[in-house]
Amino acid sequence: MISEIYQKIISKQLKKTIKVWSRRDKKLKANCKIPGRHILLVSSPISVDNQASSLEKDVTNWLIPENGDIFCAVDKPYAISQKYEPAVAVCIQLANIFARFNTIAAKTSKCKVADGNADADWVVLYKPPGEKRGKILVPPGDAWADNPQDLERAADHSFAKALESVAQNHQDKRFFAYNNAAPGVVILDTTAPADAAAWIVHTVPDYPKPKVAYTFPASEYANGHLLLCLTISESQIEPIEVSTRPTLKKLLNGETPIHPPFSSKQTIKTQAGAPVSVQIFSKSGRSKYEIYQKIISKQLKKTIKVWSRRDKKLKANCKIPGRHTLLVSSPISVDGQASSLEKDVTNWLIPENGDIFCAVDKPYAISQKYEPAVAVCIQLANIFARFNTIAAKVDSCS
Repeated sequence: MISEIYQKIISKQLKKTIKVWSRRDKKLKANCKIPGRHILLVSSPISVDNQASSLEKDVTNWLIPENGDIFCAVDKPYAISQKYEPAVAVCIQLANIFARFNTIAAKTSKCKVADGNADADWVVLYKPPGEKRGKILVPPGDAWADNPQDLERAADHSFAKALESVAQNHQDKRFFAYNNAAPGVVILDTTAPADAAAWIVHTVPDYPKPKVAYTFPASEYANGHLLLCLTISESQIEPIEVSTRPTLKKLLNGETPIHPPFSSKQTIKTQAGAPVSVQIFSKSGRSKYEIYQKIISKQLKKTIKVWSRRDKKLKANCKIPGRHTLLVSSPISVDGQASSLEKDVTNWLIPENGDIFCAVDKPYAISQKYEPAVAVCIQLANIFARFNTIAAKVDSCS
């Protein structure tokens, strides 16, 4: 009998989807034809407790089920030739062995918890000036925690893991990155039946660098930075494109970008069973709108408290009842780590009361009236509560 051991024997006996690490030929591909019994190929390179390995030099053949407690070592590679050869697989049923290899096989297009070892629906990391790790908030968001590693480390923390598909070449991952206008990246998983993407928005210039070893720019440790990650379905990507690149979107559709509307509001949701609602406010430079007062406060119908570098022209504004713009006093404390406007390049706001937190890509300055701008507003009471504590003091408003 001619049988292919991975699909016809192991997956069939385990009655599970399996993830395979093995050298492969150009004939035997990933296989997602049988529901519940897919053959997924682990992306190269991998990290074995921070030691790198790639298919070019690694002659091992092993697999794990997508979920469970089994690890299998196979004596033949994932290639069509093994259909015509004797083959043996030794499968050990032990949860701890499975867990170690599951970490190795976990190439991701989702946000990750603080240590990078499990998926997360969302992540907020605030790195005050001078800090190398900062504070991290993951679901449910009851309290800040210490980020477990320096941000330049290539493993064992949330953003290094989430960005590994950008930093290295992975055939089953795609991403598009954009910078200097709501700096960020969207990471896609192209393997069927995956329907997941990670949207990462941050304030760090020239980060991440694509297709080179992951790192964090050492010069940016001196500054305060904010990093957000949202796990979304791929269906949510188009609203992000519309918000972050509205002019490009119009041009691609054959529209003239000089006509209104010059601002937009999009709503997306995270991928969790109890999804978090996220509003994206954006405007073009042609609009000449001031995004904080004219768009965000107006849309939220609330007084807002703003943390941002500011010029000497745009002041706190208390002219519109119920829609004041209050400026958070400097310095602030992020769970015991100090930050001040002199070194903090983040721009964020919360309403005076409510359950919303917004990260904005432009500072509270008159210059942003003439520039495109984007605000990402997450509606979650626990995130709001953490930033509300930080924003407890505001400057007087005349």
